[in-house]
Amino acid sequence: AAGNFGYSGTNSVSISNVVAAPSAPIYWPLSEDTGTTSTDEGAANVLTFVGNAAWDDGRIGAGISFDGTGDYLTAPNSSSLNIGDADFTAACWVKLTNQSTWQQILAKVHTAGSFASPYFSWHLFAGHNSTTNFTPMFQVVNASSNSVNIASSVQVLYGDWVHLVGVYDGVNVKIYVNGTLRGTAAQTGNVLQRTQPFYVGAHGGPGEYMKGVID
Repeated sequence: AAGNFGYSGTNSVSISNVVAAPSAPIYWPLSEDTGTTSTDEGAANVLTFVGNAAWDDGRIGAGISFDGTGDYLTAPNSSSLNIGDADFTAACWVKLTNQSTWQQILAKVHTAGSFASPYFSWHLFAGHNSTTNFTPMFQVVNASSNSVNIASSVQVLYGDWVHLVGVYDGVNVKIYVNGTLRGTAAQTGNVLQRTQPFYVGAHGGPGEYMKGVID
């Protein structure tokens, strides 16, 4: 009847949790405020300035400004940048100025020197809406070249600092705007790996240049 219990004989249980050490996060504080390169504090990837990219006031301390006419930053491919699993997050502070077109913010490109489909392994970017605002967007392409793009449900004013976060967890692609989840779309599989550079402020063409400041 209900409420009765008993004990079995002695049982041995063996547990083996083999967990790989987590990789160091790739983190550019952009705090040098001098020179034409910036080194990340986790995996030592080096961003190099191209065009008129220049040090400026950031959201916290220094940042880097782009005039929208050919400026960007680029880091060569590395094992830490060439994400090949189904779990990563990309985040930054950014303040954009109207360019009346798409603006690339963070991008692991498909091919440097051209703009060939599927264009990216992943990227965080801005979709132009009007002279006053834009829509934050995040796209992830999996190893089967299936592309999923998610757009924020809220728009952001040009000229305002905004914190953008793109998340892929192997189940969904998500975008957060100022700490609030603003969009989700289903995606599965590992991220498409390409031995191509990482860009800040442009795509691999390069093109769709960013105008504003990043931190």
